[in-house]
Amino acid sequence: DTFLDAPIFFKKAILESDEQWSVNKKLINTIEKGLWRSVPKNFPFFSVEFGDGGGFAHVIEDRDMFRQDWGKEILCGMLGEPAQIVLRAKRAPPHIEEDRVTRFKAMWRPFDWTRRLKGGDLYEKMQKKKKGGKIAESKK
Repeated sequence: DTFLDAPIFFKKAILESDEQWSVNKKLINTIEKGLWRSVPKNFPFFSVEFGDGGGFAHVIEDRDMFRQDWGKEILCGMLGEPAQIVLRAKRAPPHIEEDRVTRFKAMWRPFDWTRRLKGGDLYEKMQKKKKGGKIAESKK
């Protein structure tokens, strides 16, 4: 399954990337501390997450040497597709892009863990489960 192999692809690519004499750690595993506590503040970085199982980050030492489509190229390699699909891709007209986003959101909805965060449509339901069936009132 390609999804299960994704961490292997990205780990290999990150370890082989960037400058030979980098100062920062090449591969940062975000599973323990999360992304924002793993990457130094105000540093440019690349990150990839694998569902709820954490992911990897890489501090970009030289922005000029780091290609913007690098992550997309890795995905193309995983799927066995030529990178030119991504590199030569043209943007569709706005109404087509909006339709694609709407369709993607509908497909993604059952897997969208952010719905459980504060402000998400499942937040109160999750709080209710935690409190034994009653929605807790916030203290002000």
